[in-house]
Amino acid sequence: MSFVIMILLLCVVTAVSCSVPGTYLVAAKRAITVDAISHAMLPGIVFGFLLTQSLTSPLLIAAAVLCGLFTIWAINALVQSKLVAKHSTLGLSLPPLLALAVIVVTLKASDLHLDTHTVLLGDLNLIAFDELCLPSGCYGPKHLYLLLALLTVNLIFGIGWRRQLSAIIFDREFAQLSGVKTKLLHGILLFLTALTITAVFAATGAVLVLAFMILPGAAARLLTHRLSTMLPLAMLFSALAAASGFGISLLYNLPTSAGIAAVMALEFLLVLAIHVLSQATDARRALRHAQ
Repeated sequence: MSFVIMILLLCVVTAVSCSVPGTYLVAAKRAITVDAISHAMLPGIVFGFLLTQSLTSPLLIAAAVLCGLFTIWAINALVQSKLVAKHSTLGLSLPPLLALAVIVVTLKASDLHLDTHTVLLGDLNLIAFDELCLPSGCYGPKHLYLLLALLTVNLIFGIGWRRQLSAIIFDREFAQLSGVKTKLLHGILLFLTALTITAVFAATGAVLVLAFMILPGAAARLLTHRLSTMLPLAMLFSALAAASGFGISLLYNLPTSAGIAAVMALEFLLVLAIHVLSQATDARRALRHAQ
């Protein structure tokens, strides 16, 4: 299989993997959680990379996920203490974590395969060179297999527990009365979000992962309020953006991750325009009938 096709597959799997937990966070109106986790886990990723020299190491992934989840827990504890306003905690905690990661990368990892560009924006093309090679031959990027496994786990959780997640998102009190373990499922969703952000970090960085996770779900949310329809739509938007963004980036020699994120933004704007026009048309029809 050609190297270009391998990168294309990597782009699609990366985008679709991000869209699954992202859709549920958008539906729950907790998209800011992605930003919080992506910043919170940066120090864990950087220090884990310095120890392992690999962005696919289980130790790095564990360190990053734990760092992200611990920071989210600390922020929630600070909010509940009422010593600091909710939105202020994000501004007080996340920029210092990003600054710490950038400083450590600049001082300690500038001569390694990690720099501030990778930390912030990622590089899909670069990670495609790290192939899975066995005595019988090489079988494509290691990250592709990692993300395929992650996509499988995300889909099992997202589809298998869709009804319970829907109940938590749209009526938490009813879900609790119905015996749904809301805290457990919410914790698993946060864990999978952190795991996904860590796994795609080398491809998207800490900034573009927001677009990969939020924009497809936000576009799907404008078209439907049913999670059973929203999730497939978000995955479709992700796959289309990944394929077309990769093609445009290849044609015009642009950064692949940024190209995909830009196409996702265009998809969202197009869906938003259709949504606004549809609402305006419905309003005019209602006005005519009223007259």
